[in-house]
Amino acid sequence: MRCTDKVVLEDLDLNADENPQVKDWATWIGAKLFSDEHPNAQAWRDAVEKQICVVHDDIFSFLLETSTEVVARIKLKDEEKTVQQGGLWYEESLPAESILWGLVSATPVKVGNTVTQPTEICDRIAELVQKPFQLGGKATVGRGVCRVKVVTQ
Repeated sequence: MRCTDKVVLEDLDLNADENPQVKDWATWIGAKLFSDEHPNAQAWRDAVEKQICVVHDDIFSFLLETSTEVVARIKLKDEEKTVQQGGLWYEESLPAESILWGLVSATPVKVGNTVTQPTEICDRIAELVQKPFQLGGKATVGRGVCRVKVVTQ
């Protein structure tokens, strides 16, 4: 039994329809991202299944433009406390629980007489990203910390 037929995303009240294919995708994604050795794996898998939502491209574009945190920053001249020339910039941040998905492709690499196979390259990448790491600036304030999961079919 469903509690609601609506999904609220920022300022949008959308009609919700359950779709078994989306649920199957959510289950697969949750299992790939949060394997049993991950702390609270089942809770995270359940959250993915509960929160995943497929929307039209126009709605997604609107959400990207209106829901992504954008902060205008300025650099001041120390002695005058006025804005330094070229000292205005913008910082954009994704929500903390964002899941980004991408592809990695590898081909055999030959150096001298040694050939490194794609599986060896992917295994090495998986080793390098085992621990969380930081991308981009603002490391001292905790920005950009992410976890990378290499998933093979």
